[in-house]
Amino acid sequence: NALRQPFQLTSVGALDERKNQQFLIRALKVVQEKGVDFRCYIYGDGELRGFLQNLIEDLNLQEQVLLCGKVSHSKIREAYRKADFVIQSPRLEGYGKVPTEAFFYGCIPLLSDVNVSKQIVGGTERGRCFLLDKPDGLAQHLLDLSTNPKEMVRLIRNGRENAKTLTLEA
Repeated sequence: NALRQPFQLTSVGALDERKNQQFLIRALKVVQEKGVDFRCYIYGDGELRGFLQNLIEDLNLQEQVLLCGKVSHSKIREAYRKADFVIQSPRLEGYGKVPTEAFFYGCIPLLSDVNVSKQIVGGTERGRCFLLDKPDGLAQHLLDLSTNPKEMVRLIRNGRENAKTLTLEA
């Protein structure tokens, strides 16, 4: 997972103000400008779909960022299997189900620093958190990790180990 390019990014959630995909899209423009090869698949539907599609086009990200709509849970599992990173940028979030699910598939969560995000990623042991007032922060995490495969492998291993503690058997 960690050495393949373009990097595969996945985001899952309703397309609304609270989930804040517009922040993610703007941060990905910075990543594109820095020359990192990536594809981001955004799963979900909602009132902001048209706005987000226009934003993607305005920023010339149509080749890198795709709105995939609402899909079945099995399609989401397929997306996790292909993804290197799961990126969530909500303004407010309870306990994030998406990053927790992502650990089971070897994805590295990059989360906005809200509520329990730092606990989910274990500080910097299983992922990274970024501030919502700085799109460059998310971009910098992606840039740093994209040039450090050993760190990516460490985060993936730690995430998978953590996932073992989150099963019914555990």
